[in-house]
Amino acid sequence: MTDSTFVPHGRLSGPEGDPSRAAPGTELPLGPGPRAIWTAQRLDRRSPAYHIARAVRMCGPVDLAAFRRAVQRLVDRHDNLRCAIAERQGEPVRVVYDGMPADVRIVEAEGWSEERIQAAVGAAVAEPFDLPRGPLFRVALWVRSAEESVAMLVMHHAITDLWSLAVVLYEYDALYREESGGGPAELHPQVETYTEHVRRQEAFVASPEGEEERRYWERELAGDLPPLVLPTDRPRPPMLSGAAGVRTERLDADLTRRLKELARSSGVPLHALALAAFQTLLHRYSGQDDIVVGSPVAGRSARVANLVGYFVNPVVLRARFEGDPSFAEFLARSRETVKQAHAHASYPFSHLAEWLQPSRDPSRP
Repeated sequence: MTDSTFVPHGRLSGPEGDPSRAAPGTELPLGPGPRAIWTAQRLDRRSPAYHIARAVRMCGPVDLAAFRRAVQRLVDRHDNLRCAIAERQGEPVRVVYDGMPADVRIVEAEGWSEERIQAAVGAAVAEPFDLPRGPLFRVALWVRSAEESVAMLVMHHAITDLWSLAVVLYEYDALYREESGGGPAELHPQVETYTEHVRRQEAFVASPEGEEERRYWERELAGDLPPLVLPTDRPRPPMLSGAAGVRTERLDADLTRRLKELARSSGVPLHALALAAFQTLLHRYSGQDDIVVGSPVAGRSARVANLVGYFVNPVVLRARFEGDPSFAEFLARSRETVKQAHAHASYPFSHLAEWLQPSRDPSRP
């Protein structure tokens, strides 16, 4: 694999690449969610479990100079795409650099088989990030011919989320069109910075409204939170590895229609119906009457809709099956659980975890 454009991130460091002598950057708060990810990543610094990636096939010729310029403009526009996460007195801080070169890698891949392309993409996704030095965003382009290329971007979850991925793809498309001679890029305005969001979140936690949400979760999560014990076909490993597979099942049109009808007649959103079915399945497999499931919420308002950053916040959805309820009865309970959880979804999950102090088990999330 050749690399014609990558500027090593060591350029941000002093002599011999000493990170302690890095070029000065602005140190800013990290936020509770990214702090938790930073802590988890330190347990296995090479694990790609917190990498967010997307690969796309590009048809037609690619203007490589315009491609590089568009990515650089993205990096210049979003401070989270030109930052590192350093440690100061045992605490993580976000260090934002001005003028950080975009990590863009152009690979001549003419004649490569599909298998070789797939292997190269997989290896690029799994390549560890150097959190203390950055950058935490990289882009690669495999040029297979004048008419076909494969582009891939990878970001660390500590500085981004899936909504941000959509922002990056939308803005890249607009910027590339402009840089390659199309019309001007129409980008949505940024109303609030990510740092302002983090500080507003800190103020909320310390406010009476934040305390009210914390008390709700104190009541909802009172008592022992039982781990889910499923009858698996092999022992649980002593430590989570991040190794996993994906199984995709498609529901046919008739079943989908019937599910939508049931959701409408029961007065619940479709996702609440799916959640209730999932929790019921876990209850039947495990035999447990107390099931705890985590579900992410976007955590965004209109002020931050167009920012790249970590905004997602998991909420805890607790299901109780005491009394052997019918599915209709349980669905009604689930509807109220989801409604209340989303009404109290602003309180950071990582703060709840610190406050609850659950028993730690390295074999479980």
